Amino acid sequence: MTPNEFIISKLQSFIHDFPETRVRYEHDKLSDTHFVEVVPNEVYYLSERYIAWESKMFDEFVDQFPHENIGFISDDALVGLENIDFELKGLHFDMPCISSTKSIIIEETNLEISSFVNSVTIHDITISTDINHHFSNNPINGLPDIGQFTNLPKAS
Repeated sequence: MTPNEFIISKLQSFIHDFPETRVRYEHDKLSDTHFVEVVPNEVYYLSERYIAWESKMFDEFVDQFPHENIGFISDDALVGLENIDFELKGLHFDMPCISSTKSIIIEETNLEISSFVNSVTIHDITISTDINHHFSNNPINGLPDIGQFTNLPKAS
């Protein structure tokens, strides 16, 4: 078995154990290094299960191919992949709203679309208001009516 075949074989089983990931492999001939890129960063940096897998994979590779080099990176590495030899995406990679700690359920009958007057970020909603402004409560839901949202027609 060649180093390339060994790595590809390991990555094929890896993607079943880590379906929320994408793995890419490249043999950089200039540096004579086999690179394995794992994303998302949360798995690469924070998953103890992944870190244990990487350690075992590294040890097995070095045992079988002592004169070869292997490195594991994520998409924020200083070195990147330029000529990808192999790529796999797990079944749950790139799916919206996937989280190991949160879930979001939206029922279509309760869905209203609103637009923001101020700014929105990807992870947090930021609303800027005048600190001296006093708000009245919305008669429908009892929440403070801050005048920053405009209701749009319901989606059909």
